[in-house]
Amino acid sequence: MPKTSTGNTERPNPLAEAGLRPKSAQIPHQTDKEDEYGEHRGRELKSDEERATEKVTAYFTPPQYDKIEDLRKAHRKKTGKRISVNALLRRLVENATVEDILPIEE
Repeated sequence: MPKTSTGNTERPNPLAEAGLRPKSAQIPHQTDKEDEYGEHRGRELKSDEERATEKVTAYFTPPQYDKIEDLRKAHRKKTGKRISVNALLRRLVENATVEDILPIEE
C-alpha cells in the first residue's frame, strides 16, 4: 500500500537542535560591526568618496617592482598584515608631496 502524506512536511532542523546557527548567519558580511551574535564580520565598506573609481595602468622596471615588493614585505613585518600593491600605491600617492617627485639636485 502507498504511503499517504499527513500534510506536515517540516522536519526538525538538526543545526538548531545542536545549537548551531544557520549557514546564512555565518556568512561574513563586508562590515567590521558586530552582528546579532556579538561577532565581528569582515571589513568595513568604504564610502562613495573613499571608493576607487579611476583605473590607472602602470608599468614598472624590475628594480622598481622589487622596491614595491620590498615595501610590502616590510609593511607585513611591522604590522603583521598584508598590503596589496593597489593599497600601497594609493598610500604613496596620498602622502606624496611635490618635493618627493622633484629631481634630486647634486
